[in-house]
Order: sequence, then structure tokens, then C-alpha cells
Amino acid sequence: MLATGEVRRHHGRVLFGRERQRLHPEMRDHLLQVTPWRTFVVDPNGLTGIEIDPSSIDVQRLLGRVYAAEHKTDEAVNAYRRAIALDPRDAWSMNNLGLLFLEQDHAEEALPLLCRAVQLRSDEAAFHNNLGMALEHTGRFLAAAEEYRGALTADPGYGKAQQNL
Repeated sequence: MLATGEVRRHHGRVLFGRERQRLHPEMRDHLLQVTPWRTFVVDPNGLTGIEIDPSSIDVQRLLGRVYAAEHKTDEAVNAYRRAIALDPRDAWSMNNLGLLFLEQDHAEEALPLLCRAVQLRSDEAAFHNNLGMALEHTGRFLAAAEEYRGALTADPGYGKAQQNL
């Protein structure tokens, strides 16, 4: 089905059939893992698809978000870890993976990732806020308050940090 479509390279991806610049929300349910390093996203009728480039940090981070939204935690963790392996300075993947661990009640696993994200991007209010939540979940309330204040320093209008503080 996919192999018979027209194949063209575009921004590091192989497109089958007509090009798609963005993934449509209904396509989220159509992730097919062909091999550990070949993932396809196909439309519901199976005629059009995109082969996802495994060497793209952005693709791995996006896959992590899609898998997390679909409650496929193991797949999300693996995608975020692949993104971090591709770029050890990818603060967004560290933050997202840390937040995923935090949502799974694994605050201790989240802490090193969230700390590193804050080190890399101290200007990102969300990173400080998420680290504050992890610290709070592990009983480190004074350190958590400091991170919430750090979020407000980065963005004085950041409502989540204001609520958490």
C-alpha cells in the first residue's frame, strides 16, 4: 500500500503520495511502527503516508508528544530518550520526559531531567515550574518555591507558577 505511492524526499522525510506539511489530528491514531527505526504515519484510508526520519530530533520529540497524548507511555519515553540521545542539549525533550515521569508519579526520575532542562534554558518559565512541581512531590518545598519564583522571574505573568507558589 505505502510502497506503491510516489516517493520523494522532503525536509529529511520520505513522503508517499501527495505531500502533507502537517499531521492532521485524526492521523494520530495511525502511527505504524514498521521496524524499531522506521515509523510511518498514514491517513485513515492507508493511501497516503509519511515515513518519519528517525535522525530528526524534532520528529522524535513530536512522536513523544503524540504517544504521550495517546497514553502510550513506554513509546513516549523511548521517543524522548531517542531525541535526547540525538542531542544531549535538547531541553524541551528533557522537560517533556521529566513531565511525563512526574505525571506517572515518578518524581525522583523526573528531577535530573528537569534540573538539566532548567540549566540549559533558565529563561523558560515552564521548565522552572515543572521542576518546582517535581521538587514539591518529593517533599522539597523550599526548593520548589524557589523554582516557582524562578518561573515568575522568567515570565512575571506565568499563571501556573503563581498558582503553585
